[in-house]
Amino acid sequence: MGPFFFHWYGWGQYLIGVLENGGLIDWVFLGVWGAETIMEQVFQISLLPKVFDWAENAEFLDNDVKKEEDEGESEGAEDDAEDEDANGDGDEGVADENADDE
Repeated sequence: MGPFFFHWYGWGQYLIGVLENGGLIDWVFLGVWGAETIMEQVFQISLLPKVFDWAENAEFLDNDVKKEEDEGESEGAEDDAEDEDANGDGDEGVADENADDE
């Protein structure tokens, strides 16, 4: 109920005003506001486990440093790209062909 404190505080302040001199429309609005606040709480509480799962399983960099297993994968990809350029299979070959046409 902590994140919803000001919802309930405002609801209580409105309730005090309605009790002093409120009409029927004020009571209807108060009921709708209370129901909406409860629905928000239920919705957010139902999403909370999914948020915790994501926070536990999300990939992120610790202090902007790649993990050792990630570094090995990226080095292999860089080596493959260098091999393609050395064989003439990379983008450099395309740029050279266009230069000859001019």
